[in-house]
Amino acid sequence: MDMTNARVAIEGAADRFAGLVRSAPNPGLGIANSHWTVADVAAHVLTFAEAYEGYLRDETDPVIRVKEINLDNAQNLARLEERDVGVLTDRLAHSTASFLSVIDGLEATQPMRWHDVPATLGTVCGIYLGELLIHGDDVARTLGRPWPIARADGRIIFEAMVNVAQWFVDARRARRDAVFEVTARKGPTYTFHFVSGSLTVEAGRALRPDCRLWGDPVALVLVLYKRRSQWSQIGRGRLIAGGRRPWLALSFVDRFGGY
Repeated sequence: MDMTNARVAIEGAADRFAGLVRSAPNPGLGIANSHWTVADVAAHVLTFAEAYEGYLRDETDPVIRVKEINLDNAQNLARLEERDVGVLTDRLAHSTASFLSVIDGLEATQPMRWHDVPATLGTVCGIYLGELLIHGDDVARTLGRPWPIARADGRIIFEAMVNVAQWFVDARRARRDAVFEVTARKGPTYTFHFVSGSLTVEAGRALRPDCRLWGDPVALVLVLYKRRSQWSQIGRGRLIAGGRRPWLALSFVDRFGGY
């Protein structure tokens, strides 16, 4: 990952997210297909932004346990009572600026924890960007606003998601062994090995994959985050399957819980 590009992307996405949230005529408006409001989304993104800054300084206990992400997200929202979107986005701007200042000059490969699991700085940056852009998409769709995501940003987020994918496997749904080769357009290729409900991921192409998936990076991210159906992206030609058992593509996303 190019850290310069990642830093620029995070800074821009944070500004876009703050502007979108502040423009909401009613911050108490419910997000489609969610129990959260626009203000809740802003509070959630802020919780993670402040945590990432703290993780860099070893000052913060994990704000979530990855295996209990839905429960812990709900508890964090309950603890953070602030719902004034002006206050929330001001705090988000401060945390983002502080985070970007601390990582200036650091390498993407530097070890850094992501909540309660080991990761790298590059991975956390990609997930940070994903939090801003995916939750921005949630708010924009609720408000009926456009929210374009650049392919370059999609590639950054996709690579980060791949690096933490093992923690989100649904062992029951992934119990059937399979090898998937997944390629992001003009980006990296990864091989996903599902064995007995667990996952290992390797960079590069597979020797004999059961299924090959090719996709626009933004489409891959939106589908993996379960913000778009794979059928809609297949219909638009943004996801394509091949290989010996191409029908397995329909089970790929279901092998994961929520990011």
